[in-house]
Amino acid sequence: MCGYKVTSHFQIYIYCIFTIMTSSYASSSSIYRVKTFTSPYIQGKDVTYSALYPKNVNNTQTLLPIIFYLHGGGKDNTALKDLQTFFERCWIEKTLQPCLIVTPTATDTYYMDYYDKSELWTTFLTVSEKGSFRDEIKNEFKGILNLDFTRVAVTGASMGGFGSLRLALRAPNEFIACVSQEPGIPPAFTYHTIPRWYSRPNWDVFYGTPIDTKYFEEYNPATLARDNRKAILNSKLKIMLEVGMEDELGNMFGTEFIHRVLFDNGIKHEYAVRLHAQHIPVTTDRLIQCYNFIADSFKLNERKLMPNSINMIPIDKVPEEQRVGFHANELFGEIVRGSKL
Repeated sequence: MCGYKVTSHFQIYIYCIFTIMTSSYASSSSIYRVKTFTSPYIQGKDVTYSALYPKNVNNTQTLLPIIFYLHGGGKDNTALKDLQTFFERCWIEKTLQPCLIVTPTATDTYYMDYYDKSELWTTFLTVSEKGSFRDEIKNEFKGILNLDFTRVAVTGASMGGFGSLRLALRAPNEFIACVSQEPGIPPAFTYHTIPRWYSRPNWDVFYGTPIDTKYFEEYNPATLARDNRKAILNSKLKIMLEVGMEDELGNMFGTEFIHRVLFDNGIKHEYAVRLHAQHIPVTTDRLIQCYNFIADSFKLNERKLMPNSINMIPIDKVPEEQRVGFHANELFGEIVRGSKL
């Protein structure tokens, strides 16, 4: 996992979630499916994914939104099965609209487009061309579910939170919501300003050997938030960041960093920091808050859209003596106010 150099155990993470959940919601209220297929975007191996949706929906009903639930490090598509009871509870209690939830197995790819182009996970999950994940879902559920590809949300924790930001900030018009939980993202804009304590697993595969620093910036969430600002502001994308204040992987530093980048670039978002919360477990109340945000984002057509940007003076136009607040250079060696505004 990204963050401090310690091992994270997502099996423990999932177990902890369900030790506090009620077991009164039987799995008979939903349909869980697993499918394996090949894609030109992922060379040398098949792609397996899980899909979950309420049993009482069919192709004749209202358009169903879609959630890409991205699993964390060390997990696979069965992470969705682990959350089946939780989602059934949401549907029964009507805190989340009926929808299709899908989780592809992405091993420890961080949902990255590999430098050698052998695995293009970011592209695979954002485009709609033949062989993409969206194309597969469209074909697989044709005649079964009436899907609304204008309302696709992406979410996940840790590696999944990292991937959620990477996908949504690179292609903001392809997602209606991004909820990133405890993302293990670098608290930096450039490769050379990443703190020394930040671990870099598989980065030779992701960014080349030696590291292609420009390629890193093209896929780095903080850099994307800064450099892709106009596209994000002109989209309908709604963003939520969520992290524990005592995250044992140190992911609160990267989350705080991108929060400031978003804020200083006038990009509206929700930011939840959980006092005393750690990386493991992500408790039910945390999950409920995150999926309530997604449910609200799915309702955008039912209410008047507010502007996605904050009406503010660019920080580089404010005199130095009047600048109050967060100074990223004190913690991370780089100044957020250097954002391109």
